[in-house]
Amino acid sequence: MTRTTSILAAAALLLLTGGGLAACATPSGSGASSETSAASPSSETSAPVDADIDAAWLSGGTMIAVLTRGSSTCVPVASDVAFADGVLSVELADPPADQACTRDFVLRAFAVVVPEGVDPAEDIEIAVSGSEASGSVELAGVAGLVPSDGVQDGGVPTAGWSTADGVFALLTWGSSGCPPVVQDALVSAPGEITATLAESPADRICTSDFAPRVTLGEVPGIESGTAYELVLQGDGIEGTRVPIAGVN
Repeated sequence: MTRTTSILAAAALLLLTGGGLAACATPSGSGASSETSAASPSSETSAPVDADIDAAWLSGGTMIAVLTRGSSTCVPVASDVAFADGVLSVELADPPADQACTRDFVLRAFAVVVPEGVDPAEDIEIAVSGSEASGSVELAGVAGLVPSDGVQDGGVPTAGWSTADGVFALLTWGSSGCPPVVQDALVSAPGEITATLAESPADRICTSDFAPRVTLGEVPGIESGTAYELVLQGDGIEGTRVPIAGVN
């Protein structure tokens, strides 16, 4: 199985299992509401038609995290992805009419597999369309990215700075029902950020799939234009070091 085929297979699995890529942590200080207990039909929590869109390179440029704002429990998923004339078009799937969503309004993310022809070293425009969110953002190219296949590489984590100030996207592999949650992320040394992941509850029930998950973390007080390495702590991946692609 080739790298592209295995990544596409993983992405297809996520769509079939209800969007395992959808789960992500709420960055601290992102202005999200703390009202997460009340649920309502998805039509009441949809983002505005012209929504803020952000993005980040992941998996050595073979995937891109797309960041939108809305309910933390109803993250949109891509139904179609295409690339032409320097524009990556991402069409969002319509949410189920009876889907119940929490009333919070947070920054959340999902990932898409980059089509053939996209050069991660070049700037790219990402245009998102759908009832959940619609808008565009320009993602700066990052030279020197080494393509990574999370499936064949044993689920190696990757990370990238997003176009949202101070926010990085972390891609991990495992149960789509139990994505990691960033408890806090702080600059711990020059060029180093330590991200502590919350421990999973002992009674947590996880799906048995092996899928990519996107988690977001926000870092206060980072130096703009500085390259950083992410040091992960907690949740079974102590001391794992992950370069953060790009600069914030």
